[in-house]
Amino acid sequence: MQYYILDTPAESKETGKVYPQVAFDKIKEAFKFRHNVYPDNEPILSATLEKGAKLTDILSQASIAGHGLLINDKVKNILADFKIMNHKFYNCPVKDHKGVIHQYYWMALVQPDIINWIDFKNSSFYTVEVGFREDNIKLTSYQDYIQKKEELPNINWWIEAENIKINTIEEHDLFVFPYLFSNIILSEKLTQSFIKDNIKGIKFEKAPVNN
Repeated sequence: MQYYILDTPAESKETGKVYPQVAFDKIKEAFKFRHNVYPDNEPILSATLEKGAKLTDILSQASIAGHGLLINDKVKNILADFKIMNHKFYNCPVKDHKGVIHQYYWMALVQPDIINWIDFKNSSFYTVEVGFREDNIKLTSYQDYIQKKEELPNINWWIEAENIKINTIEEHDLFVFPYLFSNIILSEKLTQSFIKDNIKGIKFEKAPVNN
């Protein structure tokens, strides 16, 4: 199966001349999200469209550290027909330039055990130092990844995936790995659905993921 990376473009005719498109009104609420756990207390989210930005179906943001997407009802309804990794929706109304409030949701993607989907022995990885690729590295398991990560020279080094082989037989249409490859991944079926329904505010490229 062909998979695709979903991304929010920086500065385009569709999204406007500013990135990210929105700023959260209460930044401390946005900071409650993490990659591998839902917030203990329900965040009270709201956001404002930045000057120069345009309203799209999926909006870019730069404050929430956890994986997810800021989506409207159109996208939420499309996703209801697809198989998504473990997720939860949080209300996040967005105010536009005229003061009109639009209903959006932060779809938080949290599933720590998804790392077990990776067939480490048949995937390829490399080390990175401050954004620059260094050497290829062999990994045999998640435990091996943890050990070799601890052996790296310092915190400016990390490990990324070049190509991921998925070992699960259960197919999903939207997912993200919390480590090694942090892009949101879509199935070809969901990608084509977004294209057919003219979902605005996103771009695609082929993902180095296969099963």
